[in-house]
Amino acid sequence: YSVVAGIVAKTFKSTLSDCENSGELVIDMHMRQANGSAGVIGGVVGYAYTTAFKNCINKGACTWTTRPKNQYLGGVCGLYQNVTTVPVKLQNYGDIKVDAGLIAESVGRQSQIICLGGVFGKLESNGLDIRDKEAFYNEGDIEFKGGSNTSSNTNDKDFTKYIGGVCGWVLN
Repeated sequence: YSVVAGIVAKTFKSTLSDCENSGELVIDMHMRQANGSAGVIGGVVGYAYTTAFKNCINKGACTWTTRPKNQYLGGVCGLYQNVTTVPVKLQNYGDIKVDAGLIAESVGRQSQIICLGGVFGKLESNGLDIRDKEAFYNEGDIEFKGGSNTSSNTNDKDFTKYIGGVCGWVLN
């Protein structure tokens, strides 16, 4: 999969604290990746696995024109898996925009999952209680457009969209 971020593309068993991204991220990937893999983008971190977050801020807009099979886009982190520590004070002020365009021939019969969130695109919390209202904040706008399917193939599938002000999809 492709991973893009304002500060760190991918972390594994790490700690990120007191970091800020103010740069705008603009990704334009019109062709779906040949192997059907995912695309991940985060204002601060793209993909995080077993990573502790504290005081991370994104102020830059994230704009993605794309057609990968699955997309995870978050103002702070696109895809956060195997959470072992509740994140502290993660903030997003940048706008999150995805233009998925025409999916017809480039995707074929594969369905797509799109997770957009002001702080996290997708968060796999491992049962941790992440409801602390002080932990996450989003002020940026979230916009999704696209998903039109004009293919003559009636078996083509459209997008499954998970869009949230703070998190697009929380898997517990």
